[in-house]
Amino acid sequence: MKKLYAILLAFATCIAMAQQKEKIKGSKNVTIASKTLTDFENVEIGDALEITIVKGISPSLDIEADDNLHEIIIAEINGKTLKLGLKKDISSSKKCLIRLNYTASLKQILVKNEANVTANARIELPEIYIKAIDESKLNLNIDCKNVTLNLSDKSETELHSKSESMTIEASKSAELKGNLVSQNLKFDLYQKAEANVEGEISDFILRLDADTNLKAKKLLVKNTNILAEGDSKASIQTANQLTIEATGSSEIEIYGDPKIDLKRFADNAKLIKKTTK
Repeated sequence: MKKLYAILLAFATCIAMAQQKEKIKGSKNVTIASKTLTDFENVEIGDALEITIVKGISPSLDIEADDNLHEIIIAEINGKTLKLGLKKDISSSKKCLIRLNYTASLKQILVKNEANVTANARIELPEIYIKAIDESKLNLNIDCKNVTLNLSDKSETELHSKSESMTIEASKSAELKGNLVSQNLKFDLYQKAEANVEGEISDFILRLDADTNLKAKKLLVKNTNILAEGDSKASIQTANQLTIEATGSSEIEIYGDPKIDLKRFADNAKLIKKTTK
């Protein structure tokens, strides 16, 4: 049995070593280069890259980095998907910044492996799907008809968004901070996710479970439907209609003077009426 454990440990060590990338140190001699791309609908960004995304006439990359780092930047298109990453891990550098110029064809963005993605200029598209995992960071400005966000794995997102319809799912200690303006917002929080949002919403469907926390007392909502379970906490403001199902040890702070329809109220759940200051 001990021999088997030793073999398994050696095998696992070999796999871990095989997965580790060679490291490279930047030359500190910064140069600028551009690369033309074929059109893409999806983009996957990883390997702790710092990317700024900007809408352009044609798809391309603008790279400002230490001169010996240009050759390790991966920009591969497979079908309609652009993959951005690194052949080697960068131990230190003076600069490694990438600007991705996308077109109206863009539909999906996946950010992973501690990558950092910024969109200061508004992402203006009919619809966009964005997924953030692996402690990645997003700072986005969005103006789309339909927006879908899937946030997990300790990712951090700062968002300014305007839409007709928006769906957000946050889980696994993801954090969201933002200003949201939408006709319809569906928001699910699970597994220690946290959100602090403000803005204006007409119809809000909210579900919380498993030690989550939503701070939304500055989110001005007309109608809210909330399901709170587990150890979840929420502070919400609603003007017209508030429908509530609360169970477990959930806690809901209510701001505004809505008509309240209490569908279910069980276990150790708490409802707290607060005054808007």
